[in-house]
Amino acid sequence: MIDRVLSPSVHVEVTSKETPHFYDVIVKAKIYGLCGKEIQRFFLENNKLFDVDSNNASHGIPDVLLQTGCPDCIVSKRDRFPQILTIFSRRKNMTAAELKEFETQA
Repeated sequence: MIDRVLSPSVHVEVTSKETPHFYDVIVKAKIYGLCGKEIQRFFLENNKLFDVDSNNASHGIPDVLLQTGCPDCIVSKRDRFPQILTIFSRRKNMTAAELKEFETQA
């Protein structure tokens, strides 16, 4: 229902940095005709994504990357309020089995 009301469109671009385990993430979103762009830096260690401050120091409660059978997907779990489980895919369409696995994880 939310996709019919807000018509969301999200593009996520992940770029590795020169320093190992550091990544820039650019999120572009269009919701109900409004566009936005946010750039964040993350540190990846042991399947956990930490926010990074201006001094490249990791902080806060990390998002956890979950295992998935989808070869083109990343599943991220956020354990702070609000709790969010997100699946990112390179493809526009996923198989029924891939969606069922994500539903089970949720």
